[in-house]
Amino acid sequence: MRVLRFVLLLLTVVSIAGCVIVVVADPDGWSAALVTAVALLLTYAFVWVILPTRYELSRTHLGIVFPWKTWRVSLESIEWVRAGNWWEAYGYFGMRFATRPGQSVVIRRRHPNLFTRPNLVISPENRAEFLKAFDSLGSGVAS
Repeated sequence: MRVLRFVLLLLTVVSIAGCVIVVVADPDGWSAALVTAVALLLTYAFVWVILPTRYELSRTHLGIVFPWKTWRVSLESIEWVRAGNWWEAYGYFGMRFATRPGQSVVIRRRHPNLFTRPNLVISPENRAEFLKAFDSLGSGVAS
């Protein structure tokens, strides 16, 4: 996530610099530069908001922490957890928050529903440690 956030910051700076260059090169192009800058900044902000920053495990829930909110997934709603395949970060029934496909973890929910109880694919910093910590909770969830 740190690398992705750095890339987004770098793209933001480059985009703004490009818009400034357009305005300097063509003083009549300020409206096009402004529209481009706003569209790019909104796109980068959207990506920043929808990607989780970290994952938290407790005895009762898995917390998926976003910059604006923490989504708490009850451990009772989880059927099983396993290491995911790289391709499941791109295509799996449910919500995918995996930013590193090689570290993906698949979370199968009991009675899954795409809108109210989706399956999840996440990519914690260290998959092996995450799975070990999940197993140590003794929640009765198969992994």
